[in-house]
Amino acid sequence: MILDVTWRSVEERLQQVAEGAEPNTSKDRADQLLSELGLIDRNGLTPAGDRLYMAKYVTQDREAAAEALSEVLKHQPVVHALLEALWPAGTAPVSGAVNMLKRLTRHPNEQDARRWLNVLNQAGLVAYNRNNDKMRILYNPAELVPSEEGEERERERAHLLSRDTPYGNLMALRELLRAARRSIRWWEQHMPAKVLEVLYKELDGEKVQSVRLLSGPANITQDVKDEFKRFRTEMKKQRGIEIDWRVLTRQEAFEHHDRFFITDGMSRNLPPLNTILAGSTGEILPSEINAEDFDRWWVGGADLAQHQIVEAAS
Repeated sequence: MILDVTWRSVEERLQQVAEGAEPNTSKDRADQLLSELGLIDRNGLTPAGDRLYMAKYVTQDREAAAEALSEVLKHQPVVHALLEALWPAGTAPVSGAVNMLKRLTRHPNEQDARRWLNVLNQAGLVAYNRNNDKMRILYNPAELVPSEEGEERERERAHLLSRDTPYGNLMALRELLRAARRSIRWWEQHMPAKVLEVLYKELDGEKVQSVRLLSGPANITQDVKDEFKRFRTEMKKQRGIEIDWRVLTRQEAFEHHDRFFITDGMSRNLPPLNTILAGSTGEILPSEINAEDFDRWWVGGADLAQHQIVEAAS
């Protein structure tokens, strides 16, 4: 989410909508941001938006307004990823936080990143002053919670992966899988056979009933086909999970470079699975690719069992 307008203008627009203005998320940038934050919808204020409006403009309680804003921001994946990465340090260089925000939002504008820091400061999640080159992190998004609550929170998270936290990288992947509900759609151009081990360890048949793996032909061998056949049979028999793997042609696969993990209510852009397992750098970030997009690609794939393996020329 890019904060390319002032936060004051966003707050003022919240007040206008609360007091009768018609939301216009197709044209008004402040309205778009309010909608993305879950503060307004097409009917006006949401419960979260009403809480923030009441605290800021009616009771004019600064502490209550900060708490209301904090609850909204804690549900933003970019905020989660930033604070999760910086919390262990306690204090971080402002320039480093700005760089990380530019990475997370995939937007190079420093002013927009600093706007985010101002909003986080207003919400009491960080202690930031533009005249100080250091900032303190006041909220730990990785605090321990009951497992079911953690799985629900994962839908609102993003993660930065680092060579310094190989175990944390693996945990981010495991938490993503544990948060899946009903179905999983997973696209990776060079899907490794390791994906079967990861799924075997984490899938719960009471939460997930179907999995669709989609890949290019690069890593498909007869051994992979045989292993998947055994895996598929056992997962269906023992856990009641239907698992399919289809393969696109090399040319079709080349058209979809990024990797995507999609489940009910959540879509994420992933690094390559081997990158995560090897403890390298990368990001797990929200994606606009949805189940309908995936299913269009799926139609063009050949079932793994029917895929013809082309031996590399010697």
